[in-house]
Amino acid sequence: MVALRRLFLILLVPAVPFALTAALYAATIYLLHATDRTVDPRVLYYSAIGEFAVFLFLMILDARSRW
Repeated sequence: MVALRRLFLILLVPAVPFALTAALYAATIYLLHATDRTVDPRVLYYSAIGEFAVFLFLMILDARSRW
């Protein structure tokens, strides 16, 4: 049971930050489209990279505490 739990944690570490980043990116695009505004695509790209890094760091800390 412990091995299954640890395997699940290992699988969640890359999956959760990716899903959160994708959801936040999609929400940002929707909000920009709804308000009829534009942002340089590089800004969105760099902010998505930063969000992914932060989410990954937090997920690693969470997985480490649950290990």
